[in-house]
Amino acid sequence: MDFFAVSPASYKINNNQWWYHTLKFVNENYDTDLLISVSKDVEETSGKIRLNFRHALAKIQFRLKSSDPDAVIDVSDIKLCNVAKHADFFFPDFTTSAGTDQRGISDCWKTYDSQEDVEIFHPEDGSYVTLAQTPVTVGPENLFLLPDSITVLEPGIIWRGTHIQLTYHTAGNRHTIHIPLREATPENKWDSGKNYRYTIDVRNTVNATTRSGQQPYSISCDTTSIY
Repeated sequence: MDFFAVSPASYKINNNQWWYHTLKFVNENYDTDLLISVSKDVEETSGKIRLNFRHALAKIQFRLKSSDPDAVIDVSDIKLCNVAKHADFFFPDFTTSAGTDQRGISDCWKTYDSQEDVEIFHPEDGSYVTLAQTPVTVGPENLFLLPDSITVLEPGIIWRGTHIQLTYHTAGNRHTIHIPLREATPENKWDSGKNYRYTIDVRNTVNATTRSGQQPYSISCDTTSIY
């Protein structure tokens, strides 16, 4: 006998066939993790069932700083662009345990779109966050996204690809920059059960690039486990 479980319990497991089970998932507010558990080949006389829940989503965090000591940089808006919101989760055909490879959980997802934008920082009162050399966390502490490949940034009238759109003000001028996430993200993708913490260093510049041709930002990513 096989057992399948999910948390939060409000998500309904669809028993499509006897050999696989699916979960229709919509990431409504990006603030709730999804846990899944599978116990395979459980004997009916076993009594209590041990359910080992594993994280099915990826957790994302953002920190901002400025290594430019001579500039006052006020950030007014941060948006995470072109991420997936709808997906099907196909429950794995193995028993989940503390040693389960989270990449095996990631492979159970099938996303259907990568065009949603998520507001990370946008104060309704019009306030700013002023950057310093010490990084500060902006946006929600718990931002959960579907495991997915990070797509390449494509500039245009509509910017495509997974990226951060960041608006800042300095010396009376307003600037918007588009920061790709693919190169900074290990293996160019988000995996289940991983916490990705990006640090963005914004530097003062009048144009999209500085006079030396360098971008007005740098980005790095630290990855840890959330289970």
